Amino acid sequence: MNKHHRAEDPDTSRQAAESLKLELKDVHFYLLQHHYYHQDSDGNAGQVALEKGFVRSAETGRRASRTLREVYKLTEYKNDPQTRKPAVVQGRLSQRFGQRNFLTNAGLELLEDLNEMEEA
Repeated sequence: MNKHHRAEDPDTSRQAAESLKLELKDVHFYLLQHHYYHQDSDGNAGQVALEKGFVRSAETGRRASRTLREVYKLTEYKNDPQTRKPAVVQGRLSQRFGQRNFLTNAGLELLEDLNEMEEA
């Protein structure tokens, strides 16, 4: 019996994520700002969101960071201009490396709008 699991297929995983009724929450806005300042990995951002009290587990924070990239297209991975390899950062709690998230133009615009709303 060959069961197809969505975690094994990026396209299926992406379609499942897009079909969910997702809305931006406080954790997403916090992570957007975090990635603006730190260009961090999903895993590191998830750990920070846990430490700041936005989520109950680092995994939930990691998923929220991933949602910003995969569903809302507010962040993206980029290559390091010098090495032309993915830009990475070491894990906060491990020796593993994760790809850095950079804000897209849409992410920058949303962050600017949020900052303007706070100033008003």
